Amino acid sequence: YLTDSGRANLELVLDLVYAYVARLRQEGVSHRLYQTIARVNRLEWDWNDPAGPASTVEDFAERMTRLPPAHLLTGDSLVDRPDPELVDHILSRLAPDNMNVALVDKQVAKLGLFQAHEVRTLPYWGVNYSMAELSEALPGALQRWQGLLNATNASELADAVHAAVLHAKVEVADGEMPMPPGPIEGVPQDISLVHMHAKKPEHLSTELSVRAAELYGPRPEQVQVVQPKAPA
Repeated sequence: YLTDSGRANLELVLDLVYAYVARLRQEGVSHRLYQTIARVNRLEWDWNDPAGPASTVEDFAERMTRLPPAHLLTGDSLVDRPDPELVDHILSRLAPDNMNVALVDKQVAKLGLFQAHEVRTLPYWGVNYSMAELSEALPGALQRWQGLLNATNASELADAVHAAVLHAKVEVADGEMPMPPGPIEGVPQDISLVHMHAKKPEHLSTELSVRAAELYGPRPEQVQVVQPKAPA
């Protein structure tokens, strides 16, 4: 979703997207980030709440359509070996000549992007839409985005972003452009269960008992189950 400022500066929004992708390419794959993400996933795996029967069946039924039996439990969670080359390949595919841009806005007519294009209606849904080549809707944008991706260093990239912001005449807060995330700090590496045992209180205070009764109602009395006698 775009704010009013973002709707009025569609090209600048996409400029910043490609500037961030360019910075990701420059930084490369962070092995330290991989390691901390692995620790977080391990914590989530070890301390995950048990799922209900229905959701478990639904989840495994979906996994069986795309995972081999040996990986049904861990296929969506465990990464045996990080693959930086695959990540770099995926980043390389995030390019202006390999993208589709969708704009959903009730006030799109005011932007003047599709005035010269046929308005079509989506069957069964009754939604009106138009299609256009990016080179027609945003002239010169493809070359500018490719120039951002071709920046050789962070300084050159920052200068290009600064020029784009000035061209759009948008006021921004002082600060650096968005940076790729660094390693996650403070991830616990050892959560022992040795000291995770609370002593059972011998009796609850009167105040706590009253508060519990107000929240959950009076404590039920012990129910004595009487076994029926066998018929004579």
